Amino acid sequence: MMTYSIKEKVVLIIVSIFLSRFLSVYIAPYISSVNFSDILLLLFLIIVSGKKNIVEWRRVFALVRNPGFLFFLFIFLFLFIVGLISYFDIKSSVGELRYHIYVLLSFIIVFKGIVKDKYKLLWIAIITLIIELLITIDQRNFAADVLDPRVNFSPYIIFVSLYMLALFKKTKLLLIMSFIGIGVSLYGGFRAGAVVAIVSLVLYLAIILFFDKSERFKNKIKVYLVIFALFFLAFFVGEKIIEFVTSDKVLNHYIINRTESFFTGLFDPSSRGVVFEQDYGRLEPFLEIYRDPLYFSLPHGFGVWGAFEDGFGLGNSTRMNTLDNGYFYIAFHYGLVIGILMMSLFLCSFIDSILREGNSYYRKIKFLSVLILLGLMAINAPLQGFGSSVFMGIYLADLLKNSKIIKILFRVKPL
Repeated sequence: MMTYSIKEKVVLIIVSIFLSRFLSVYIAPYISSVNFSDILLLLFLIIVSGKKNIVEWRRVFALVRNPGFLFFLFIFLFLFIVGLISYFDIKSSVGELRYHIYVLLSFIIVFKGIVKDKYKLLWIAIITLIIELLITIDQRNFAADVLDPRVNFSPYIIFVSLYMLALFKKTKLLLIMSFIGIGVSLYGGFRAGAVVAIVSLVLYLAIILFFDKSERFKNKIKVYLVIFALFFLAFFVGEKIIEFVTSDKVLNHYIINRTESFFTGLFDPSSRGVVFEQDYGRLEPFLEIYRDPLYFSLPHGFGVWGAFEDGFGLGNSTRMNTLDNGYFYIAFHYGLVIGILMMSLFLCSFIDSILREGNSYYRKIKFLSVLILLGLMAINAPLQGFGSSVFMGIYLADLLKNSKIIKILFRVKPL
């Protein structure tokens, strides 16, 4: 790993602050209802890069003429126009368009090799995750007396951070960040973050410890010792943690009661109630798509995030929300026609890329990451913020970097 100067470390921290919710939580409410983190980050990077990197910036701005960039930009602009005409919610439509453009920009910048030091991306992801977790703790403490003090942040930041740690074999840091992510997510009443951290940790550790022949035995022993120390600590403080959760009305309701009610109601329909329906609303969209595929065949465009009183025009549900289910998000906003084409392009490119991957360890980690992603999309939609959109672009660029399909689409030439 490269060592960085004080200036580079400061830049990494500031970039991470821009990518986190820090400005939107602590600064934007007092200045404007619109978060300008993206514009401020761009200005900051241009200033700190200096004249010597002006050639690199020309390469970045030249990417807007790339055929692959223009292809996806055309689709996103089409969805933006459709949503604007349908709902005339300018703020929401522009917001969704911005998030999609962030994914596209970060993807093509990393995919084209403009960012040469991938370790910087790793540390930006880790620092951003740490900032997000600190903000969650602060918000949870501040909102202790309100009706619903749960604190949600994008689980996709946890997903990408842990993926990159596994990819770079930062096993001890993967363990520590996973446990911290699980603890803070549960403290904030945010089960999706805890679930993705637990699943990622278990699957990635299994590959590192049992299926990675290149990993030295000495390093594996160190990992086992860290795991033992963490579980030893959890054993002694576990009782106090359970007491804390059960004594906290919010945590007891959202972590214990709702989880028990969901699984009980799933297998025993007679026991279903309001609590079960709140979580079942994340799965209900699959049934709605099945019941009325014609309604979802054409796109509704960008600009509609929350649930509608008329159940998105279906008239039979008030709990559905496109932010709670990534597949419902695609079916509703993109339409099944465009959505299936986009998902097919992703899956074909992924298969093409993983078959061309020469490193067997990378193949296993990337395959597991896609399984985790497909599962995560069933309980939470991506692209719900500036940081998560940028990190998803970085993730997709690394995941699909060997795909000949994507290279042809984006006209990638050897650097």
